[in-house]
Amino acid sequence: MIDYSEMLSRIEYLNGMYEDEKDGIRAQMIAKLAAIEVGGWIEEFFDASLIHCIAKEKPECLDEIKEELKRVYSFNYPDLRKMIIKIIGIGRMYEVEKSNPRQVEMLKSALGKIKNERDKAAHTSVSISTVLAAPSVLKHEFVYAFENAVRLFEVI
Repeated sequence: MIDYSEMLSRIEYLNGMYEDEKDGIRAQMIAKLAAIEVGGWIEEFFDASLIHCIAKEKPECLDEIKEELKRVYSFNYPDLRKMIIKIIGIGRMYEVEKSNPRQVEMLKSALGKIKNERDKAAHTSVSISTVLAAPSVLKHEFVYAFENAVRLFEVI
């Protein structure tokens, strides 16, 4: 997995290409690539963070969680929450959410926006009527998602 700063650099690079592109179809293809890349990176980040948590909390369950992560192809908050609950338990998850409501809501919001763009990008072909968010919009949501996810994982 590439690190956060490299991912930001890639989004900025794609945004530069997007802003310079005169052809609408090509610009949307760049936006599509950005949406898919951001979604993929977030999935990898969550997997790595969950593996780190289980290794710290319950190392005897590491193989089981790794197998389960192979079957989860999503980065929305409800799926992330389910995996965290498997590691720390529902009681502790409620405590974490109750003590960090702003971070949880900001994470949910950013993930929802990114997932919506990623799903549009992944499940449509690009045409003149395709409307995808610019890479700069994805970068903004990506930064919010990352920062709030880090805060959440710090208290787990």
